[in-house]
Amino acid sequence: MDLTRLRNQVKNAESQWNMKYIAFDKRLREIEQELSLPPYARLSDVIQWCEKLIAYERKIELMRQSTMTLSNEAWGKLEQNIYDYQSKDNRAISVMSEFVIFLVNLDKKYSQRLEVFLNFLDNCVRYVRGYAEDLEKNGLSINSTLQKARQLGSMHWINGKSYQLKLEGQ
Repeated sequence: MDLTRLRNQVKNAESQWNMKYIAFDKRLREIEQELSLPPYARLSDVIQWCEKLIAYERKIELMRQSTMTLSNEAWGKLEQNIYDYQSKDNRAISVMSEFVIFLVNLDKKYSQRLEVFLNFLDNCVRYVRGYAEDLEKNGLSINSTLQKARQLGSMHWINGKSYQLKLEGQ
């Protein structure tokens, strides 16, 4: 394979990975928009909002796994290409090195964006917990949806770091 073809393949791969990231980012922004609660929400609005939050809770781990799968897929293909080209020529290795840098930066972008999203969800759950506690303090009972949403804060699916610590047994 000649160097021009290799460069074109790398640029094509970069473009495809960027498009996947843009789609991922767009979906997270849509979810954030759907989970935006108006500042003067009524109790019925909060309950409806909690139902959405609970529904998205089930999807969070799938989203995290899909980003890891995409990353592992890219690294696997890259590793094979590096082995194929390492004995051929230094210029090819240089092109592949640039692709490695691209993938490292892309991994960072995914991680940073996911962390921002998880912090957003964490704030949502904190709001629900505070809202439910205020209702209970004032002698009002909370419905089952608020109760379920309130429990989300103890599940460790929100904060990636606490989730990771839980997996590691700390």
